[in-house]
Order: sequence, then C-alpha cells, then structure tokens
Amino acid sequence: MTPAEQQLWEKQELKRKIDFGNCQIDPAPFQLVERTSLQKVHSLFSLLGLNHAYVTNTGRLVGVVALKEVRTAIQGHLHTRVDQDSTDFDHMDGVSIQTDDTTDDNTV
Repeated sequence: MTPAEQQLWEKQELKRKIDFGNCQIDPAPFQLVERTSLQKVHSLFSLLGLNHAYVTNTGRLVGVVALKEVRTAIQGHLHTRVDQDSTDFDHMDGVSIQTDDTTDDNTV
C-alpha cells in the first residue's frame, strides 16, 4: 500500500460510523492508582464486588488488574512470607508486588 493509499484508507475509516449498540460500556469504571497497596486492592474488590479495575498513573491507563490476579498475588505473598524473609520483588502471572522494608506495605 502506498502512502497515498494508506492516507485515503485512514480517512475513510475515520469517517465510518461505529455501532456501540451491542457493546457493554461501563459509564463509571473503577480505577486504582499505580501504587495502591495489595491489602487495599483486596478490600476494594471484596467490598465492591469488582471483577477488574483499571490502574492509572497521573490519569493515564497503565494496566488492568483482575480478581484472579489479586488472588494469585495474595497467595504468592502468603507463600513468600512463610517460605522466605525476602523483601524484594515477587512476580506472579503478570502482577508485580513490591514489598517496602519500612512500611511492610505491598503494592500492585
């Protein structure tokens, strides 16, 4: 595709109407800031019955956290506490948990 053809195609695509009639759009999606503690994330998911939440940093989307990932992070944290006395990074199924030495606060 030549640059001119690509530009014409892009203009046509941008003019095309999109039917959102079959889409489920949450008018008020739940969002968390990037450094929210694991305990707080768990509490919010439990109290509000969330299945997922959007993670933002200064208003920009940086990720999505699902309930399954929160459960995996908690299980990994519990196993880490029992198995070792490490306070570095643990990586489990795409969820990073950072343990801070001073506050013992785990973040997602």
